[in-house]
Amino acid sequence: MIELIVVTLIMALLTSSSVFYFFDFSDNRELIIQTDILADDIADLDKQVKRFEISDYELYFAAGLRYYTGSINNLGTQNKMSLSLNTFGTGSFAIDGWDSGLVWNYSIYEDDKEIASKITAASEAQSYLFDLGKNYKISWYVRENNNTISTNTIVLQQLASAGSFVELDAPVTWIFANRNNIKTALILEFSKAGATYTLELK
Repeated sequence: MIELIVVTLIMALLTSSSVFYFFDFSDNRELIIQTDILADDIADLDKQVKRFEISDYELYFAAGLRYYTGSINNLGTQNKMSLSLNTFGTGSFAIDGWDSGLVWNYSIYEDDKEIASKITAASEAQSYLFDLGKNYKISWYVRENNNTISTNTIVLQQLASAGSFVELDAPVTWIFANRNNIKTALILEFSKAGATYTLELK
């Protein structure tokens, strides 16, 4: 009887340790998959810069958020559009410095599908309720003396897919930029449950 109890205890310990090992392996694997997707997205932006399809980009990361925002084609732009978001997903965006005499035409794309479009005065701030679990792009232009002036494009992208429970832990806030193929290295620290993973952008 004692031998049976000892064997049972040993089997229980081995089973529980293998279960914990499996979950650790699964969490680490999920971290690698999700960060690889982010790295691929940024590598695609780099290729667009090299092919002169875009001039540059800036990506804004913040710990604790499941998404990041960005701005594309900033070089030489005096009047950029900026975006700010609250915790509920309401985004406020405006063009810096243009007066009400100019016509602003913008479109909002959700997962590459146009969902909203508006023509308004260039000086008016706009707002939109974003679903923080989806990807967005805001493209726009301004009409001045029958000329079209297009500038930067704003993006809102997911750091990880829904249900992955992958979170960005550090840095608290940071900008990763590529200006004419000149970049500054940035280290992002991700976690899921007890697993951690470091992604270096350079």
